[in-house]
Amino acid sequence: MPGIAAVHESLVGTFETCRPDGSYEVKSFATDTERSNVAAYAVFSGTHTGPGGPCEPTGKKTTSDYVYVMQFTDDRSAT
Repeated sequence: MPGIAAVHESLVGTFETCRPDGSYEVKSFATDTERSNVAAYAVFSGTHTGPGGPCEPTGKKTTSDYVYVMQFTDDRSAT
C-alpha cells in the first residue's frame, strides 16, 4: 500500500491548474488492508486564477473538502 507521498499527485492534479497557488492539508489518511484500499481526506485552498474549470477565472479564493479512495489489486492502483 502507498504512503501519503504516493497519494499526493492524485489529490492535487485537478486543482493545481485552476488554482496555481493551491495548497492542501491532509486531515486523515487510512489504509484498509482487508478491502485493499487507502483513503485520504484533505482540505484544499487556492485562488481561482488559472485556466480550466466550468468558467473563466474568477480571482476568488476557494476552500474544498476532498476525499480520495484508491482501490488496489496486486499492489497496483486500479483507480
